Amino acid sequence: MCGTADWEWERDPYAYVPMPHQCKGCLLRETMQADEDTSGKGITIRLIPRRVADRLTREAETRQRPRRRRSR
Repeated sequence: MCGTADWEWERDPYAYVPMPHQCKGCLLRETMQADEDTSGKGITIRLIPRRVADRLTREAETRQRPRRRRSR
C-alpha cells in the first residue's frame, strides 16, 4: 500500500526514505471513527464532496418529515 514496486527496491534498496506526512482527509476519518459509534460490522468512513453530503442530508431530512395532508 506504499505505492512502490518490488523492482524499485531490487534496483536500489535505499531509493526511498520514510518521512511523516499528515493527510487532512485521513485525520478527519480517524477523528470521526474515534468520536462516533462506528464499531458496527461493515461500517466504513468515506470522504465525499460537501455538496453531495449536503444533498444527502437534505434528502434524509425530507424523508423523515411527516407528510402534510392536502385540505380539500
